[in-house]
Amino acid sequence: MPTLRQLDPRWVVVLVLGVLWAIHHSYGHFGHFGFDDIMGYGFYGKKWADGQLFFLNEDFFSYRWGFISLTGLSYALFGVNDHSSALGAGLVYGLTLWVIARLLKRETPWVGAVALLLYGLDYWTFYYADKLMPDTAVALCVLLAFALIARQRYQVDRPFWHAVGLVAVLFWGYVTKQSILLLFPIFGYLFLTDVFRRKQGRFWTYTVLGCVLMGGLYLWGIGYLTGNPLMRFEAVNQGLEDNLGAGRSFAFCNYAIQPWSALWYRIGPEMPLQFLASGMALSLGLALPAVFTQRGKALLLPEDPKAYWTSVLVGAALSANFMTTSYKAYLPICPD
Repeated sequence: MPTLRQLDPRWVVVLVLGVLWAIHHSYGHFGHFGFDDIMGYGFYGKKWADGQLFFLNEDFFSYRWGFISLTGLSYALFGVNDHSSALGAGLVYGLTLWVIARLLKRETPWVGAVALLLYGLDYWTFYYADKLMPDTAVALCVLLAFALIARQRYQVDRPFWHAVGLVAVLFWGYVTKQSILLLFPIFGYLFLTDVFRRKQGRFWTYTVLGCVLMGGLYLWGIGYLTGNPLMRFEAVNQGLEDNLGAGRSFAFCNYAIQPWSALWYRIGPEMPLQFLASGMALSLGLALPAVFTQRGKALLLPEDPKAYWTSVLVGAALSANFMTTSYKAYLPICPD
């Protein structure tokens, strides 16, 4: 039996966070929001548990199969209750911790342990870790996608299988929540940098062909189930109008109907202030030395894993602040 000194601190942290998750859910869970979770993912998860798979209508929540299917499986196995409702998000939380630990296996164990603590105890991550909400599942898909690209670039040259994995996690992320599209500029940039340098040609060819194939099959499936292959897009558009229209609950996020000053404040100091208020600025602040110690060219054309992940971090921060959520108007992410 290993002594305390022989234990890997990364896996000790994973175990401790798992125990904290269980305690938090058992004694710190005060119910649900009531609409997005219960009337959205809980309702459709119960449909899946009852055998009504791919139950679709004009509600954009019904198209988020990635998380709904996990909830439906949990309900089918354990019934509808608070614990089974938390199981999907809890599994995603644990799997994300495992992925982070694996990604940092080449670093010193304490670096991995600190990284796991920063992610695992982040306010919003831990808050959503037992909620009927898909946000952490999308984050896991994004992490896996960037990890697969990094593995292909810097570790193992298996273009076909890495492309298959990348297409799979991107598709799963999209059918979990369409917000993954907000990070597509980063994927596009990585693609263009490799094209510019004439590297990873087969990998990106397989990836693009796979995405086109999966996208076509997805549109065909939606058309088969609803009679309209663009039904999800129409449902999302209607949902935006219902929530962001004048006088609606989230009208404060519709910068198209507010003064220019509101938009400038949003893409200026509001998001950094939100990061400070929520505690997310801690992990971002600790990453700043990595940003400032990289040369400009290294960030633009990353040649090693550290430069790559730093470039991804910068791109993700810029996308979070500036990327629009609508094609009809410039609507940056609402910092609610």
